[in-house]
Amino acid sequence: MRYLIFTFSLLISLASFSQEVNQTDASGKKQGEWKKFHKNGTLRYKGQFKDDKPVGTFIYSDNAGNLTFVMEYDGDIARTEAYFENKKLKAKGNYKNQKKDSIWNYFSEAGFRLSEELYVNGRKEGEWKVFYKNGNVAEVKNYVNDFENGNWIQYHENGKERLKATYENGSLEGKIYFFDESGKKTTEGNYKHDV
Repeated sequence: MRYLIFTFSLLISLASFSQEVNQTDASGKKQGEWKKFHKNGTLRYKGQFKDDKPVGTFIYSDNAGNLTFVMEYDGDIARTEAYFENKKLKAKGNYKNQKKDSIWNYFSEAGFRLSEELYVNGRKEGEWKVFYKNGNVAEVKNYVNDFENGNWIQYHENGKERLKATYENGSLEGKIYFFDESGKKTTEGNYKHDV
């Protein structure tokens, strides 16, 4: 009986190892596990397809074998993490229908947050921020439908305003102010159509 159970288990294991990858069905749609390789033979990506659509976790690597992306597919959404060669997080955000969508955060190799960006269906929208190494905000800019629109503020590392201006449909318009680290205004001027 033990011999029979062992033989049966062995056959099941061999069958699972012999499952073919990179298969398409009769209508040409990708199904099951897929793997692609770089020209030098290192793994480019691996993941699962169902009816030609990626499902679950996909892992991507560069031609040196370093992890570059992990994407978790759930319908039209791909929760994405990008990595540096040292395996530290480089960026994090979502794709929707292969376009950036939602808040994206970007990080330095040292691990601190560099910026925060907002996308809607691949377009720049809302408030974008750049950060100092200490975590303080260095710059805030607003976007509407891919164009800078609204207040643009830069800060000194101590949190005091450094620059204040306004964008309209991608062009600097109106007053611009510059301040020193104590908050005292040092310069002001006017812009019209970026000039």
